[in-house]
Amino acid sequence: MDLSRAANPYDFAHPVPDAKQFIGRKPELEDIKYYLDQGKVVPHPISLALLGPRASGKTSVLNVVEAEAMARGYLAVRIDLDEGDVKSDFGFFFKVFDAVVMATFLSGGFGGITAKTYDTYVDIVYSNEIPDDKTFCPFLLPLQYAKAKGRVSSVQSVSDSSLKHDLTLIRQHLNAPLILLFDECNVLAHSRVILEKLRNLFMNMSGYMLVLTGTPDLFPLIDEVFSPIVRQFKKIPIGAFSNLIETEDCIRRPLKELDAEILVDRTLVAEIQELTGGRPYEIKLVCHFLFRRIQEGSADKMNLDTGVLEAVKRELETSQDVLARPALRKIRSLGLRDLLGLSLLCPCDGGVTFEDAWAISHVFKLSEGWSRDELNALREAFLASGLLVEKAGKLSFVGDDFDRIYSRFFAKERDVSIFQAQSVLEWISHAISAFVKPHQGAKVVAREASISDANEFETVARQLSGELKGDVFQGHDSLALQLYFDMGNHGSGTQIPVLCIETGIPSFLARSWIYAAEPSGLGAMPLVQEALAACSYRATEVGYPFSFYGFVISVPSVSVRARAVAESPNKTLASVIWTTHWAGCLTAYLIDNLPLAREQREAARILSPAILAEFSDKMIVNSGYMSFALGDASTAEEEFIRALGGPNAALAHYDLAMVLISEGRLRESQKHLLSAISLVESAKTAENCIRLFFPEETEGRLIVKEKKGSIELREFASRAEEVVRLFLNSRDSEPRFPAGATGK
Repeated sequence: MDLSRAANPYDFAHPVPDAKQFIGRKPELEDIKYYLDQGKVVPHPISLALLGPRASGKTSVLNVVEAEAMARGYLAVRIDLDEGDVKSDFGFFFKVFDAVVMATFLSGGFGGITAKTYDTYVDIVYSNEIPDDKTFCPFLLPLQYAKAKGRVSSVQSVSDSSLKHDLTLIRQHLNAPLILLFDECNVLAHSRVILEKLRNLFMNMSGYMLVLTGTPDLFPLIDEVFSPIVRQFKKIPIGAFSNLIETEDCIRRPLKELDAEILVDRTLVAEIQELTGGRPYEIKLVCHFLFRRIQEGSADKMNLDTGVLEAVKRELETSQDVLARPALRKIRSLGLRDLLGLSLLCPCDGGVTFEDAWAISHVFKLSEGWSRDELNALREAFLASGLLVEKAGKLSFVGDDFDRIYSRFFAKERDVSIFQAQSVLEWISHAISAFVKPHQGAKVVAREASISDANEFETVARQLSGELKGDVFQGHDSLALQLYFDMGNHGSGTQIPVLCIETGIPSFLARSWIYAAEPSGLGAMPLVQEALAACSYRATEVGYPFSFYGFVISVPSVSVRARAVAESPNKTLASVIWTTHWAGCLTAYLIDNLPLAREQREAARILSPAILAEFSDKMIVNSGYMSFALGDASTAEEEFIRALGGPNAALAHYDLAMVLISEGRLRESQKHLLSAISLVESAKTAENCIRLFFPEETEGRLIVKEKKGSIELREFASRAEEVVRLFLNSRDSEPRFPAGATGK
């Protein structure tokens, strides 16, 4: 697999440009689509506010909102704000109007950009001169703008009535709803006058929907100005990916077009999730350098190591002067023990008190080597130095989002994880996982106890086993996905012990399951149970809730699990599982483990109909090749025939010819070989393969055998056609003999 000249599929520098490349955010997208649909049927649409930290993906979501709105018949108007736009309300609102009217002209409104109205508008705005004949300018605001710009002391305040008149005119002319998409709205945070006018203008104007993006600290001011805000804006938080599924999709999907999913295993997905906390920007940043190492020939697979961490840290240092940032100067000066202490004090930024942090660390022995007094003294030192702040008793890191990102990678190079948790639930799960880590093969899954069925784990296991019917992903998609793959580590029929525990802080309880995710964990579970008994004792010492019990689940065969997934309407997760089985099939085949390759291919085959629409042409050809190589010639023939009209038709014709040769259908095979030769000769570039079947005469008949190495399709197709032609010419008619064999 030569990827050295391929475009690196992980673009961390730019937002996702369109909905096709967008990953995850299913609940958020459902909200967005609902309010877009509502905006077309109600007189006064509910506007949206996309709120999240920097580099959380807000602009990518805004791009999707724009695409979804346009698909519903909205005129979408994009308004990217900067600091200069808020110097005066006249400047700001004229920018809004100009964006709206230009979008109207470009859509063909008022005659479009070739009509007299457009020419008149441009002349007024750019020459600041008002024509004698105003017939072709039905708008009031441009005339006021020209007068204001023509004066030495320009007007600073916009006319509300003129702007409302012009926007209403545009809406009536278009007879379609408009959506105004404002990016980088934090520049409005200190512009109370503009915010008030924005509210007054659009509050009662029909046919206009607003979408604002900004960080959460923007909204307290908007909430104050637009009180009561809930009547006009729907707040949609845009944060880190909420589960491992979205992170895995973010990592794997860019590799699909390159047919390179084999580069990623689930261990890497879990490592990246832990390092980045599921933040899309950081995931793409890490994967960019992982893929680059493969392109440069310094790695065969995407593996997270200190070299990658250093490369990411250097990239961050080129984008910001880290030494000019007070928080980072303090972080870089900390020794290893202080970094470890910081990770204990601030495990869930702004979410827990010192007493909570100490209690959970003490219960799960994360604070070994620290006494409560020592950790509290470090807390006071960090508060005094300004590295931490305390609000309502809860500890927070003083830096901004960039400081947090850099600090995580700086500490990870020293094998310390800090600021990894986005919620109390994630923090508790991380604490239990760290506690269980020394017991090889054991894994932790956590849920909020108040909203989780106590038997959820057992329910999912029984659905995967076919004992219970229903959508296995409904309500517990991430758990079902994890358990699906972890069951695959065990043989069919294996009994897996599970321990269910409830613990947390006084204000929050989590239900967690510890189970043997790998065969090595089967013997470790009794030791884990003993360790949990000690945790229960320590929890009593600090007065925190803790209880646990055990049960057993049985592992079904991989084909049974695949059928349970294939019956689910969730095709996104079916695609994730198919991709893993397909990569597993390739890996097993390349190392000559044919039984495992057949097992993985069978699971992929069961799932294929559920996700057929997502198959690329190259993937269909490769799937056909694996079907043929593993002895399923009929399926291979069907897949190659499907690919004959696609961009990989030459290879499909060649592979189909090999199937036909194996079945003794030599004259048919010759036609496909001639088609392959014709197509490959008309191509501008040569096509190379690492494995292909090739015909050989053995004991008076033709069979096909697999060849390995750097194989040029043009050469092999010509040679294969010659072999078939000479074989046929040596006989008066097509021979009648049993189907040939495939083999190595």
